[in-house]
Amino acid sequence: MTSESIPVISPAEAKAKLDTGEATAIDVRMAYDWAGDRIRGSINLPNLAIQFRTPEVPQDKELVFYGRNTERASRAAEKAIELGFKTVCVIDGGFDAWLDAGMPSESISGTA
Repeated sequence: MTSESIPVISPAEAKAKLDTGEATAIDVRMAYDWAGDRIRGSINLPNLAIQFRTPEVPQDKELVFYGRNTERASRAAEKAIELGFKTVCVIDGGFDAWLDAGMPSESISGTA
């Protein structure tokens, strides 16, 4: 699967998947960005860290990747497919689009 074939979904679609528990958010930004503000409950796997931290990632859920932009998240989603994860997608426009759409976020200190 190439990045062209990785599904790209809107922030609203991503929120719906996350709210039902059918998906897990994977934040590919650097740890300091994730600590500052992130999608509630997301796992921080900067860049391609998924290849080294696979046991931390649920195998039974869709993985919703996001970053600062769609490009880096798409590369991480491609790597997840290579590692055997079955269902992945990317948030169109990344975390900025998530916030611009008025979706909730949290930080280390609590809800943003």
